[in-house]
Amino acid sequence: MIEGQSSTRSVRSLVIACVIYFLLMPGLIPLHELAHYSCAKSYGWNANIQSIYTTWSETPLATKPAKTVKLHCTAVGPLFDYIIALIGAAILFSFLKSWRSNNSENILFWLASLCCVKGLRSFRIQWQGSGDELFVSQALWRDPMLLNSWLLLVSTALLIILLWVHFRTQTLIQLFAAYCAGVLGVGIWINMLGPAIFGE
Repeated sequence: MIEGQSSTRSVRSLVIACVIYFLLMPGLIPLHELAHYSCAKSYGWNANIQSIYTTWSETPLATKPAKTVKLHCTAVGPLFDYIIALIGAAILFSFLKSWRSNNSENILFWLASLCCVKGLRSFRIQWQGSGDELFVSQALWRDPMLLNSWLLLVSTALLIILLWVHFRTQTLIQLFAAYCAGVLGVGIWINMLGPAIFGE
């Protein structure tokens, strides 16, 4: 009976994980872009938000130097990602003390897990050689990869926390399945849903 209950909880956790990652991993993309958009608007610039990028341009009403505004508008997207990642990591870490695996805690657990994953972006940027951090680093230190080299330390710490918590809570398999579901959701957003919503 106990094994059956444990199996049911495991399946329930897997379903919740996959649904959250599938729906919200792509959902975090427009939130990242909204951070860029809101920053540009706050400086009185024109801004246009799209499914996976945001453009902005100076207006006659702008008072701040264009270089400063561009730097701030570019930096605010990654800053948003790392803030929610650190919050997610803190919440995840708290589950090591106690986790009853009921529905509400399951949802919070996987939301925190997804937020933590957002902080792994420096690995992708290091591999692809493109991203907001490169522009910020070039503007501040004339070295496009310097900032991301530091952020790799943050991403590594977040990855360790992510894997350790999922290992201790016996949810590593669910994490892998959920991440695959999230990647599928991102693909649908980039190639179908996002362009349809933003008229691209």
